[in-house]
Amino acid sequence: MIQFMYYESVVVKVKKKMGRPTDNPKVRCVQAKLDEDTSAILISYCKDTGVTESEAIRKAIRKLNEK
Repeated sequence: MIQFMYYESVVVKVKKKMGRPTDNPKVRCVQAKLDEDTSAILISYCKDTGVTESEAIRKAIRKLNEK
């Protein structure tokens, strides 16, 4: 199966890897540069809550949509 990844407005064709099935596939990869303070906040949050950095960032993005 071929999967398409969106990276900075460019579509890249990627061969799907075997892995655990999911109902919510992650189709976009985002990179960000963080300063020391922001990085420390992220690491501390992840350590305290036991979530991955990716999940913490997804939660923060979802909060942007809350009213």
